[in-house]
Amino acid sequence: MEIRTVGCVGFGMMGETLVKGIRRAFPDVQFMVVEKVRERVQRACEEYGAEDTTATPARVFTEADLVILAVKPQDRDALKGMAPPETRAVLFSIIAGTPIRFFEETFGTREIVRVMPNIAAMVRKAPMGMSFHPLASEETRTRALAVARAVGTPFEIPERLMPAFTGLSGSGIAYVLSFLHGMALAGTMAGIPYTESLRIVEALVEGTVALRRETDRHPEEMLTWVTSPAGTTIQGVHALEGGAFKALLMDAVKRAADRAQEFEG
Repeated sequence: MEIRTVGCVGFGMMGETLVKGIRRAFPDVQFMVVEKVRERVQRACEEYGAEDTTATPARVFTEADLVILAVKPQDRDALKGMAPPETRAVLFSIIAGTPIRFFEETFGTREIVRVMPNIAAMVRKAPMGMSFHPLASEETRTRALAVARAVGTPFEIPERLMPAFTGLSGSGIAYVLSFLHGMALAGTMAGIPYTESLRIVEALVEGTVALRRETDRHPEEMLTWVTSPAGTTIQGVHALEGGAFKALLMDAVKRAADRAQEFEG
């Protein structure tokens, strides 16, 4: 499998993040860009050596090996005017709420993968939810997974679960950030300056995740390791239970997933 040329339709934050990750993983890849904002086109050309094909967008789908589709959902119908008579490229869509069948009907191809990243792709740590067309080729899968690994960790899921993945991961990074901020505020209230509290909480989260992965134990079992009878930790856990902490998280994910389901075309 070789990726020589990658197209990007929509060079916003996530489009550029994917291009940057691909360039890092595959330094010899050439880029083609379709973007209506001239400043973004200039950045793509200057920073990544991309060819501006905005005036001839159909070329991207016939000349590139893989095309990142990163336009906003409300702009997706513009893709219909870009479709060539025959699409050669693998379509790698990060357009929220847009099912695989839309791209199959628009471009007449089955070489399609639908992807849900999040902004942790900027540091190559994003969970990447991926749903392939049922008849996509093995070459398509190989290319798409290589691109996903350039910016994070791929998780293959059925397309029907894409809204759930959006609620858990695509939106979930906001809940984690809220948790980090809340814990840092708590440290500040207890007497540790906010900046130092935040660094401590970041180390705490990193260490907790590493320990759970290393031991491969259920979080509830691990909780018993640190809750001594009549100790400090059980008092904090009691406060979390009183505030329905887990139920709040479940409701947040469910609401985001339900909203994502509403967007499904």
